[in-house]
Amino acid sequence: MTLSEQSALILSALESWADDTNGRAYIASDPADVLDQIRARPGTPTAAVLWTGEEPIGQYPEEGKVLRSFKIVISRGRSLNLISGESLTQGASGGPALFDLLEQARETVLAIRIQDQPGELQLPIYKGSSAFEVQNFLLDALEIRLDLYAQIPPQS
Repeated sequence: MTLSEQSALILSALESWADDTNGRAYIASDPADVLDQIRARPGTPTAAVLWTGEEPIGQYPEEGKVLRSFKIVISRGRSLNLISGESLTQGASGGPALFDLLEQARETVLAIRIQDQPGELQLPIYKGSSAFEVQNFLLDALEIRLDLYAQIPPQS
């Protein structure tokens, strides 16, 4: 699969999450775009797909096997809770808790399978979750990190 196809696959999975949460999902061009989108629709559950790079794997990098890295940024924009941390566990404005949104999105993307890869290489590699930062500023957002296997044209 190409990078565009893998990005679209993740987005397609997250669109079902967005439907379930009355939110939205999109492919972000960079961390600044994520920040702009979070600000543009406060209160809306949002999942941004952000490609962060790819690295060759295997004993022979010229074979073209790579791991592509992605971040899925989950946010609801700024909550209206007096104590902002409450939105992590109690939700805000009648919506689900941000931790619940993160877990739902994580389960959604971990169910993805890369059909052109054999066996275990079809599975996403979960790399963890944490607070999302842009230039060392913590935002009202969380991130899921994952890698997907891909085959690029081998060097000869």
